[in-house]
Amino acid sequence: MKDSRSEVDAVAAYVSAAAELHGLALDDARRAEVERQFRLLTAMARQFLDMPLPAYIEPAETYRP
Repeated sequence: MKDSRSEVDAVAAYVSAAAELHGLALDDARRAEVERQFRLLTAMARQFLDMPLPAYIEPAETYRP
């Protein structure tokens, strides 16, 4: 699946902001790899988020110790 330009731009902006926030200096090669990994994670998460759930599945109860 090809990433949309807006998704590529959003991931690049996120990686830049996160790196700056955490004081990380990423060279171009590392930045490109981090962006690639985030796009891969997005694609994997999309498979689950786009999957419709049957009506009989209910959310788990909230754990309260």
